[in-house]
Amino acid sequence: MFVLTRESYMKEVDSTLTYTKLHDPDRIDSIQDVKDSFVDFFSYSFNWFLLHDDDIAYQLTGRYPVLRDGVDPDLPISGDPAWDPVRLLAKAEIPNVTNPASGFITNWNGKHAPDFRVADNVYSFGPTQRVTMLTDGVHRGAADDGKVSLVELTQAMEIAATQDLYALEVHPLVREVIGDAGDARLEAALELIDDWVDGGAHRRDLDDDGEVDEPAPLVLYDEWFQALTEAIFRPTLGDAMDEVPHALTERARPGGSAYFGGWHGQIHRDLRQVLGDPVTAPASRTYCGGGDREACRTALLDSLDEVLAAIEADQGTDPAGWDFDESSQDISFSALDSEVPPPMDWQNRPTFQQVLAFGAVEDDAPAPPAPPPPAPDAPLPTTGGGLAALGAVLLAAGSALRARERRRRPIGPGRI
Repeated sequence: MFVLTRESYMKEVDSTLTYTKLHDPDRIDSIQDVKDSFVDFFSYSFNWFLLHDDDIAYQLTGRYPVLRDGVDPDLPISGDPAWDPVRLLAKAEIPNVTNPASGFITNWNGKHAPDFRVADNVYSFGPTQRVTMLTDGVHRGAADDGKVSLVELTQAMEIAATQDLYALEVHPLVREVIGDAGDARLEAALELIDDWVDGGAHRRDLDDDGEVDEPAPLVLYDEWFQALTEAIFRPTLGDAMDEVPHALTERARPGGSAYFGGWHGQIHRDLRQVLGDPVTAPASRTYCGGGDREACRTALLDSLDEVLAAIEADQGTDPAGWDFDESSQDISFSALDSEVPPPMDWQNRPTFQQVLAFGAVEDDAPAPPAPPPPAPDAPLPTTGGGLAALGAVLLAAGSALRARERRRRPIGPGRI
C-alpha cells in the first residue's frame, strides 16, 4: 500500500495564530520578533523576506521531518512505525539568515540553503539556477559604487526576465571542452551562439516587430541543447534515461515560467568534471565521453553537426534566413469568459513586477489620508509573484543598505 501524507494535514488554520502576532504592533518591533512569530507557522512551506530599519532577513517556514538512518528519500518508505521520522526540524534548524554577508537577498524558487533538501521530486537544484541571473544583475549594479540604484535594480529584473539560463551557464563550458571546432561550418555555428551569449542570451523582441531580435541562435540552440544532453548521458544511461522523472529541458514556452528544471545542473557539473575543474560534490562518474575530454568533445560536435544538418535541410544553409517560431514561446492565456487576450512576448514568469522603495518614517508623522473608494466599475487590483516578489525583496534589501550608507564588496554566486 502506498500512502501520501504531509505534516501540515489538518493544521492549515494554525497559521492564523502567526498572522495575529504579525499584526500586533505591541509584539513586533524587530526582525527577530517577526522570525519568532513563525515558531507556530506549520501550515505550509513558504519563503519569507523581511525588512526592518537597517536589517534584512530570510525565513523558511514549514514542517520538515528528520528521517531515520537507512531511509532513502528517493525510495518509498515503509509504513511500519519503526521507519517513521525521528522528529521535526526545530525552528533554528530551518533555513534562515539575517543580514547576510552579501548585503542582499535574492530568490527565484531556488534551493533554500546548502545541504537542505527540498521536495523529493525536485532534481534540478545544483550548481546553477535561474536566481543566478538576478544575483548577477545586482552585482552589476553594485560594481561601480557598491550601491544599487532604483534603475539598476529594475534592470536586474528586466534583464533576467528574457535571458536563456541554459545558454548563459552551460554554453561557456561546452565551448571550453570543444575549443576550436576544426571545421569551418561547425565553428561558424558555435560563433553564432558565442555572440548571442556574449550579448546576454536574450529571447526578446525589443523593436516590437513581432519577431525575436536574434532568431538564428534560438533556432540552433533550442535544438542543440536537447541533443547535447542526450549525447552526454545516453551512452551511459541507455534506456534508463527515459525513466528519469526529470524533463530534459524547461526552456521558454507559452506557460511563461522557465529554466526551473531541466538537466542543466547535471551538465554543468559533468563538464566541469571533464575539464578537471573543482567540483564540491562530484557525481560518482563522469558521463560525457566517459570522462575523456577528447571523446566528450567528439560527442558534442557530432550532436551539433546532426542538429545543424537538420536545420539546414529545413531552412537553408544561411543562418540569416532562419526563422524562429515565436508562437513556441509567446505566453498564451486561458479563457475565463468569451474573450481571450492575445499572446504576449515571452518573459520568465508572466506576472507583473514591482519595485518598492521604503523611506524613513517619523514616529509623530500624521497618518496618510485614506485612499478614495474605488469606482463601482473599477477593476480589481492584481496580485502576483515571481519576479514581482523578487523585485520587492531586492529593492528592500538595497534600500536598507543605502540607508546604512556602507559599501559592500560584490561576491560571486556560489557553485557546488
